[in-house]
Amino acid sequence: MNRRWLIRYLCYVLRHNPRDLGIILDERGWTEVTPLIEGLRRHKQFQISLSELERLVQHDHQSRYSLCDDRIRANSGHTLPEVRLVFEKTEPPQLLYYGIAKSRLHCYIEAGALTPDDPERYVTLCASAGEADCKSHCSSDEQPHIIVIEAAKAAQKGVPFFKSEIGEYLCESVPAEFFLDQRPDFRFQVSAGGVVVRDFNANYDAAIMRTRTPWELPKGKLQKGERGWEAARREVQEELGLTGSIRVGQRLDRVLYFFRNHCGQPRLKTVLLFLIHYQGSMELRPRKKEGVLAAEWVSFEEAQTRLLYSGGRYLRALETAQWLLRKHCWSKLNPSGERPRGNDRPQAEALRKPPCSDS
Repeated sequence: MNRRWLIRYLCYVLRHNPRDLGIILDERGWTEVTPLIEGLRRHKQFQISLSELERLVQHDHQSRYSLCDDRIRANSGHTLPEVRLVFEKTEPPQLLYYGIAKSRLHCYIEAGALTPDDPERYVTLCASAGEADCKSHCSSDEQPHIIVIEAAKAAQKGVPFFKSEIGEYLCESVPAEFFLDQRPDFRFQVSAGGVVVRDFNANYDAAIMRTRTPWELPKGKLQKGERGWEAARREVQEELGLTGSIRVGQRLDRVLYFFRNHCGQPRLKTVLLFLIHYQGSMELRPRKKEGVLAAEWVSFEEAQTRLLYSGGRYLRALETAQWLLRKHCWSKLNPSGERPRGNDRPQAEALRKPPCSDS
């Protein structure tokens, strides 16, 4: 069974065009399973049993479908005017996020609210800035912008929020007065750093550091006119006290998160993370005046364990770095280019321009 094709096709049929299989959706998006299976066989020559369809729904990591008795539906994303899903009202978290192209921001500011393109639908909000960045759907030449929404305050003022069956936060409209990123004291920050590795007896070690917070990767803010890779090289050299050769390689990830500084002012930080190769003295001299209390060379497994205490936001960069290094070692040992099994590259978001420029 071509599982990938079926998942995509079910999204198309159950959200946008049920007539392609000759089935009918009710006002809540439900349809009978039997006509669906028969339609797949008759119109697409695709054979699937009820038990196979049930397994497909149960193991879909995005929870795109629901099965109830002998009915199935898509949980979100419907474009048919006759389908209107009903969701439970919920108390939102303190903050929610929405990603857009920066060129579109003025439209919502002038309109005075964040509204869906279709008035019959909802605005889908994200629980994290990183998730909103992934869903901004900006092209490579567009600069994304993350709208930070004071959701809890909006709910107190009477703005209703809902939660879908797959855990998405929904809202009919969010007034612009709750756009935290439009407050005068709000700032966007961009930092750069990465996974610093050394080749030691054919096994790679990574450098991690500890500040007032738990263990993390070395990084720091961009200076005016500085590019991401330039800042990454300068910051790891300064914070770790490296004296040898530093080479900045591939960008691994882009991490976004919200925080408040020591004065309580809101900030949204973007961290650009690179794979950084180091050759030279192995002595690390952490820069204590920058708040770096300790720094160590550790194995990737140990780095993964320690970085869990910082919320796990840097783990994907670490995993991608490890995959790239394994691929590099294997290509040297096996010139035929055949890849070892079990080393599939971690899924990573498309790396675009950071959603802000001032640091």
